[in-house]
Amino acid sequence: IRAAKSTDEQYGAMMEKMHSLASTCTLAPAREVLLCLSGVGFRCAFTFCAKMCDFSRLCSGRRVTS
Repeated sequence: IRAAKSTDEQYGAMMEKMHSLASTCTLAPAREVLLCLSGVGFRCAFTFCAKMCDFSRLCSGRRVTS
C-alpha cells in the first residue's frame, strides 16, 4: 500500500511540474489547440508539443501526420 501511495504522490508531483511548465512554455497556444481535439488530453498534447519543439519547420498540417 505504501508503494502505491508513493507512486500516486510522485505522479501528482510530476503532473504539477508539467502544468507549471506548460503555462510558461512558448508552445502553450499549440497545446491549447490540441486539447480541443476529441480524445487528446493534457499529457498527450504536452508530450506532442515537447517532441515537436518547433512547428515552424513544418510547412503544412500534412507534414505533421506523416
